[in-house]
Amino acid sequence: MVKRATDVTQFHSVDSVDESHFLIDALERLRALEGGRTARAALIDRLSLSQGDSVIDVGCGFGDEAAEMARRVGPTGRVVGVDLSENMIGEARRRHPASIVQLSWRIADARHLPFEDHSFEAGGAATLLQHLPDPAGVLQEMTRVLRPGGRLAVLEFDHATTFLDSPDPETTRVICETSTTAFVQGWMGRQLPRLFRWAGLQDISVEPMTVLGAFDVAQLILGRHVNWLRDRGTLSSDVVERWWSQLAKADQAGVFTMGTTTFLVTGTKRWR
Repeated sequence: MVKRATDVTQFHSVDSVDESHFLIDALERLRALEGGRTARAALIDRLSLSQGDSVIDVGCGFGDEAAEMARRVGPTGRVVGVDLSENMIGEARRRHPASIVQLSWRIADARHLPFEDHSFEAGGAATLLQHLPDPAGVLQEMTRVLRPGGRLAVLEFDHATTFLDSPDPETTRVICETSTTAFVQGWMGRQLPRLFRWAGLQDISVEPMTVLGAFDVAQLILGRHVNWLRDRGTLSSDVVERWWSQLAKADQAGVFTMGTTTFLVTGTKRWR
């Protein structure tokens, strides 16, 4: 049975939901946020890539980060973008054609990467683990394919840190708390340092960053979830209508405030 893309928590199954175009459009708009662009650029920077390095980008999506990695490792390097979604890999191939000869794409499960041990000098993943049931296993798998001394960088939202200024704090609390639990791993960001240690990584660094969103982003991220709360009777139609109206007025007045904390965590694979 095909699932309906009821909200932006469904990226773990982009190819198996109705309205997959909604999820792809949502990803495009979320990636355009200034704070998100800054965080993803920092992820690439923290890998300290050099000419000739081999790199894996797990959950590569449209492939923009993988393409930037390819530019940094140069013609003697190698970058492989991996994603489980055929739609995402197809879009990556369309956006980044084979003119970048050291860049390739693979459809594969992050839990079972189709590479030998010690295949890459560096690895990255951006906003992937929040959608997966076994983030610890995926981190261990990513560590497996790194060479000793290799760098791993992971960027994740922690949705429980979402803040939204509203004159109705109780309704806002209900919406934010339940939207966090709608994700497979809504508290993923704060777990990364612990999971890095479990994966055997060392020299771990943690950088929290705040990503702000405008009113249209709130509608994108929370709209279908709020409708679901209304339809199941958690919130009344009047409460929902008033809540959105208050936020719209704040936006018109130039005082709308919303954001979420992301965690950028990096580590190094131990020499054995």
